[in-house]
Amino acid sequence: MIIKCITEESAALVAEMKSMGFQACRDANEVTVYSDTLNVLNAIKERAVVFSLKGESLAEVVVGLLKKKGQTLAVSESLTGGLLSAEIVGVSGSSAVFKEGIVSYANSSKTARLGVESGVLSIVGAVSAEVAYQMAKGVLKSVDYSLSTTGIAGPNGDGICNVIGKTYIGIGDKNGVTTAEYVFTGDRQEIRKRAVYRALITLYEKINDR
Repeated sequence: MIIKCITEESAALVAEMKSMGFQACRDANEVTVYSDTLNVLNAIKERAVVFSLKGESLAEVVVGLLKKKGQTLAVSESLTGGLLSAEIVGVSGSSAVFKEGIVSYANSSKTARLGVESGVLSIVGAVSAEVAYQMAKGVLKSVDYSLSTTGIAGPNGDGICNVIGKTYIGIGDKNGVTTAEYVFTGDRQEIRKRAVYRALITLYEKINDR
């Protein structure tokens, strides 16, 4: 059995699993545990969101769920710069569910492509819940779900006192758009990976809530 899960305490979880005699590894906030028993599963579930017992990637699981339900997805990215879209289209057959990915890195692109209000950008900045909300709303037109990412990957700050790693993820569906704030650790690449996996697990949980 290959247990795969998402947790922001990935290093600690891997260390705990290894101390228990299990083979385990991590990639940013994604953890893989190899086990021949289900006894360890409950312990993992207390610390992480488990999305597979067969070793599939998170993107594979999410694309599979969307296909099964006949639903579609679009994403708008700033912080992740296309990594989220790439993770999704890396899954064979994702074209059946993935409709659009927009990398709106500059503020002018956020305004022109997604309808983010320039006044909001001026007042609260691109790294904010308000902008994540409007980015997700901007691609939630003819799809069932939308995701957005905005944040600071470092190594430099944004000049607005936001800490490196601060990230906002937006998710939209027929009931509206919600956002969540995170502060991810690691270097620039790891922070961006953590944002990708967190966005996908947010969608995974949203789909399974229905």
